[in-house]
Amino acid sequence: MEYDLVIIGSSRAAIQAAEKATLLGARVALVTQTTENYIENNYFFLKEATNLINQVKYNPWLFPTSLNNNLEINFDLVNRINNSHISTVENSLYKLAIFGVDVIWGKGEFCRQPKQAFIIGSRKLRSRNYLIALNSSIKIDYIPEDELLTYYINDLWQEKNLTFLGTRLAIVGNSAVSLELAQVLRRIGKKVTLIISLSRILPEEELAAAMLIQAQLEAEGIDIITNSSVSQIKKIEGETWLQAGNKALIVDSVIYPENIYCDFTELNLLGIRDVEFSPKGITVNKKLQTGNKNIYACGQSTGVFSSVIIEQQINIILKNILLLPCFSTDYTLLPRIVSTNPSLASIGMIETEAKKNHGDKIYIVREYFKNIIQSQISGQTTGWCQFIINSQGKILGCTIVGDRAQELISTIAVIMHHKLKLSNHPIQGLLKTEIITIESSLSAILQKTVISFQKQKLQRQKNKLNWLKTWLKIKRKFSKL
Repeated sequence: MEYDLVIIGSSRAAIQAAEKATLLGARVALVTQTTENYIENNYFFLKEATNLINQVKYNPWLFPTSLNNNLEINFDLVNRINNSHISTVENSLYKLAIFGVDVIWGKGEFCRQPKQAFIIGSRKLRSRNYLIALNSSIKIDYIPEDELLTYYINDLWQEKNLTFLGTRLAIVGNSAVSLELAQVLRRIGKKVTLIISLSRILPEEELAAAMLIQAQLEAEGIDIITNSSVSQIKKIEGETWLQAGNKALIVDSVIYPENIYCDFTELNLLGIRDVEFSPKGITVNKKLQTGNKNIYACGQSTGVFSSVIIEQQINIILKNILLLPCFSTDYTLLPRIVSTNPSLASIGMIETEAKKNHGDKIYIVREYFKNIIQSQISGQTTGWCQFIINSQGKILGCTIVGDRAQELISTIAVIMHHKLKLSNHPIQGLLKTEIITIESSLSAILQKTVISFQKQKLQRQKNKLNWLKTWLKIKRKFSKL
């Protein structure tokens, strides 16, 4: 075979897979499947800009209130930084060539006869395995005249101030992306209504954490309509009306972050055996193989947007390709991230699940950011950290809601992944640092939560508490002044 792996797509997942496979000694080709500059639907910089503006507005250390209310985002600067970032990522395609990846600009398709290969121009790429890692697009509806138009767009941030969306927006969906998008668009001046079909946002997360996020979104002016779905969109007297449940709204655009579209038409997947796909993505098994065992798919091509999950997908695929095809995905110990402000990060069980599986033999402890020095300095005191721990000291679940929660959760993910346990003896646990943190940093909340666990455990274990009291009495009695 000419290659060990041919990767189709220039998404971030495709680039990461190509780089890692090459570092492991594989012969890799990457077909960009586009002739345009690399662009990904990435609004990281705009989210960070809106978060910083929000921190300045509500931070008493910086400016008088009269100035805070007039602060606005410098879109020109954000766009320059964002374009610089995209250029850097695009250049990584060229850097891949330095690493030894055969980067091929252009579009190609699969062929089955006489032998399976990927054809681009007059060149036929033959490989032991193939990986499809394309970007997807999200759905947007609007009525410019009298006809409802639907289009899919990959780069939502293609125009300054997002003027093409209009001012009055409806976002339909309950995913983390929907919430993040709603907050960013509201903070840049859009009037946003969030429509979800469930009774509350984020039903898979702790109720208190979800309610805190919802309260923040509503405080910023986002209208949230629950238990509803969009039944119709029509033009009435020059205005676009949307019907959601028993409510009617005037909107300019309707965005469906969860309604994605993957364009596989140019790949000729119908020309090869056993690859099932739809505009929502390619069907894969737990090994991330399609029905054709030599063709894999990951990332947005399978309907996955979480960078944490995508990274594990890449690792599983490369192990199956380069070692033996016996590795399967397991997302149970991967963090779940909602990058709103405040952000939410969780891993493992939530309280209701833990009580259902373990009854009362668990410890639920919580510490608040308002008690952390760095949170007080930055003015970001909203939120808390919660651990769910069994009687042996094993962390069953963790939820962090607050500033930089997605960064703090990584420490707990390492502890849970390696099956490390907190001290089973509360006296010993209180007399040592189980999670090493810096007192003046946000991470101090992790050790404070561990201390709360040991305090609670000591209160439950009356025999150890009584022993300690007796021991201290003896020491006092025989001590010499």
